[in-house]
Amino acid sequence: MNQPLDTEVSANRPIRRVGIGFLLFACCVGYVLRFGFLAMGSQEFSAELGDQKRYLAEARNLLEHGTFAISMDQGPTAFDGPGYAAFLMPFLRWFPGKYVAAAAAGQAVVSLLTAWLLAQMTWRITQSIWAARIALLWWCIYPFSVFYSAFLLSETLYVAALCASVFCAYGFMRNLTYRSAIVFGAMLGLASLVRPTVNFCIPFLFLAVLISGWDRRRETIRGLVTAGIALAVVLVPWTARNYRVFGRILPGSTQTGRMLFLANNPDNKTGYVVIPRDANPPPQESGETELEYNDRLGALAKEFIRENPGQFVKLCTMRLFGFWWPMPIYEKFVSRSLVLLSLFTLLPLFVMALGGIYMLKKEWRLLFPILSVVLSTYLLHLVFGVSMRYRFPIESLLIPPAAYCVSDFIGRFRSSRV
Repeated sequence: MNQPLDTEVSANRPIRRVGIGFLLFACCVGYVLRFGFLAMGSQEFSAELGDQKRYLAEARNLLEHGTFAISMDQGPTAFDGPGYAAFLMPFLRWFPGKYVAAAAAGQAVVSLLTAWLLAQMTWRITQSIWAARIALLWWCIYPFSVFYSAFLLSETLYVAALCASVFCAYGFMRNLTYRSAIVFGAMLGLASLVRPTVNFCIPFLFLAVLISGWDRRRETIRGLVTAGIALAVVLVPWTARNYRVFGRILPGSTQTGRMLFLANNPDNKTGYVVIPRDANPPPQESGETELEYNDRLGALAKEFIRENPGQFVKLCTMRLFGFWWPMPIYEKFVSRSLVLLSLFTLLPLFVMALGGIYMLKKEWRLLFPILSVVLSTYLLHLVFGVSMRYRFPIESLLIPPAAYCVSDFIGRFRSSRV
């Protein structure tokens, strides 16, 4: 079995060693699965329902009116980042009658590009061709990556942006050049525009990169400052637009207070906030702006936490375990076949990822960037509530150590047979 990556020695060995044939095979299998699910399994779900309806409205208004809004009557919004709406716009323009299928096909390509990124990331961490191949195939056939690519939700695009950001972090750690720092920061900015929750993870990722590159801390610090500037430059247009609309510097979204309230209120008994929803937030008052409404919900949540610290701790404790709960909780998905699929999908990933992390413990600096994003996302949702959708983005980052664990088992088995 190949040894973990030495960033000073390995330089930039090409991922082509995975094999063009294997790459094409894995991608073809992955695309067939996505096309099949789109054609058969997802027909009962309308793109006009739930969050899909909101994303489509934002994309339509941006395309037709040049305004990022859920409803033109309500005016401009910052409820979501603009990245996913911008992704949907070309499909609405070029395929007006079949935009759902076209966008899902585009998301399938994005999902398969994520598999390629994970393979490269696995190679950089482990320098194992077998592990890289396993990571590539794993994400191509991973049921939840197939599932989310068929719906007009931001998950697929955000996972790709998040994996690309972590991949660029490794590129910066290896090169420590201004160019790699700029690419790293700019990619984080794009991820933030797709889903602003990544802003919470950025300080943790920067700290992980700094610790991993402590031997060359001057160059690392200088590069991280450059990456921070590149990140800020990417977010400046969105922040300036929000300042013009709301009169406040806002590089993220207006969901923070609402999500904090949905996770922490007197009616919440489970810790989950999306499915099932335990409490509907109080309605927006007449004349109240979106940002003011968000602030009011946040204030209600903070009041609940101050007056009920024991209940808050109890909810956080429930979310401590609920975040990793492998079975679906939404009534529409609770069937024997889907429960078994979820168990046999998530449990092996979690177990193999823990095994791979243990095997790579001597090379902890190489795992630190991945673990920083996983742990910071985990900490964020202990307070803001849990859902399988919130965990899905970091499942992708568990693939590299899990693939290494599987490749090690395969190597040991092949050695014992010789």
